[in-house]
Amino acid sequence: MASSQCPTDRNFIVVDFHYNGTFAPNPLVYFDPDRQSVGDVDFSAFEYEEFMEFLQKLTRTRSKDIYICLPQESLSQGIHTLVNDGDYKEFLDLAYANERRMNVYVDHYNEPIFEWIEEEENKDQDYSYEEDEDSVLSDTYSVNHEEDDAEYPFPANKTMGDRFLNKLCLHTLNVDDVYEDAEYVEPQYPVHDDRKPWNQVKPLLAPSSSRGSGAGPSQPPAAATQPPPTAAAQPPQPPPPATAQPPPPPPAAARPVPRRAPIGRSGRRQYSESIVKMALRRNIAGVGSSAENPAFLN
Repeated sequence: MASSQCPTDRNFIVVDFHYNGTFAPNPLVYFDPDRQSVGDVDFSAFEYEEFMEFLQKLTRTRSKDIYICLPQESLSQGIHTLVNDGDYKEFLDLAYANERRMNVYVDHYNEPIFEWIEEEENKDQDYSYEEDEDSVLSDTYSVNHEEDDAEYPFPANKTMGDRFLNKLCLHTLNVDDVYEDAEYVEPQYPVHDDRKPWNQVKPLLAPSSSRGSGAGPSQPPAAATQPPPTAAAQPPQPPPPATAQPPPPPPAAARPVPRRAPIGRSGRRQYSESIVKMALRRNIAGVGSSAENPAFLN
C-alpha cells in the first residue's frame, strides 16, 4: 500500500485515494485497497476531466466508477458518485466544510453498490419492525392468574362417592369406611390328610367374597366344615414295598491279545541293516563303514 506524506497548504484539501481494492456488501466495505494521500495539490483549480486525468496517472488504472465519502461517515450512509462537473463541485464543497479531508474510492469491477445498500437498509428495517412488534405484544397482552380462593361452577368433590374410583385410591381412603357394610368371612385353611400321597394333596380354596356386590356371603363347601380327623383315629400307613431291581448284566469277556510270530535270523539281519542305512543317510556320528566288516554295509 503506497502512501505519501507531503506538506499541505492550509488552503488545500487532503484527498485519500483508495484503489486496487474490492467492494464487499453487508456491511459495505472496501476490502484490501492501496491507499495514497495527496495534500499538496490545489484540487479547487481542477475541473472534472482534469481530476480524472490526475487520478489515472496516480493509480495507473482507468475506471469510470469513482465514489467519494467523508472520513467520519460509513460507506453505506455517506457514499456518493463522482461522474460529472456537478458531482465534482459537491465533492469540493463537502471537503472544505468537513475539516478539508475526503476519501475517494475506485471501483474496478462495476459492483452494484447502491443495490447492496438498499438491501442492507431493508434488513435493518425488518429487524427494527420485529423488535417493535415484540415490545407491543409484551405491553398489550398480559396473563391473568386465577386466585387461589376462586369459586368453580362444578363441585370439587364430584368423584368422592364413586365406588370404582375409590377402589383405585384405597391408599387415600379409610378402608373401614368403604367396607363397613361388608360381612366378615372367616378364612379357610387347607387340612393335611396323612392318608393321601403328597403329590395328590390339593389345597382347599377359600370362598369368594361378596364384598361390594350387594349379595350375602356364599356358603363354604360341606367338606371344608367337617372337623379334621385326629391323629389317634388314623393308624399310620406302612411304607410301600420296594420294587425288586433287575440284576446287572455280566461283564463282557476280555478279548485275547494276538501274539506276534517269532522273528528269524534273516529278519533280524534285515532289520539291523535298515537301521544302519537310515543312520548313514542322516549322518549320525559313530556310524560308518569299517575294514573289519565291509560286507555288512554292502
